[in-house]
Amino acid sequence: MGDGEGAVWVRPGVNPCEMPVLPLSAPLFAFKDDATLPQHDTGDFLPQPGTFYALCAPAPKHDPHAVPVRGDLAHIRLAGQVFVPHYVVPVRYRTLAQAALLAAPAGDELAVLEAGAEFHVLDVTSDYVWGEVPQGPVGYIARNLVEPI
Repeated sequence: MGDGEGAVWVRPGVNPCEMPVLPLSAPLFAFKDDATLPQHDTGDFLPQPGTFYALCAPAPKHDPHAVPVRGDLAHIRLAGQVFVPHYVVPVRYRTLAQAALLAAPAGDELAVLEAGAEFHVLDVTSDYVWGEVPQGPVGYIARNLVEPI
């Protein structure tokens, strides 16, 4: 597929996903001097430096209310499992009062969180935060009803 050093040539009829995997020349993710996620993260998947991921087939569809992935971003624990432009380490928030977890901004109610409930935020907009209840559903909460822990 190219003339440069390290180029991979693919012959017609050869599936690149069945070719041997070569190590990357640089780490996949850089976590500075520490290759671990924050202790409050419950993700059990951490990409390892030198790991290679091939886009070989359509990605499986995920339940948007159970898996923290959207078309633009996903939880860092899903790196290597889903392909999105951005992977995010969640920030711990808590609810200030009883708060509705919504399917979309101003959308249907998925659940009600009690005051003080923990919520892992992956995206913040002017009116809503998007994230997940630890080991629970994924959705939106009105921004004025949460604060960072």
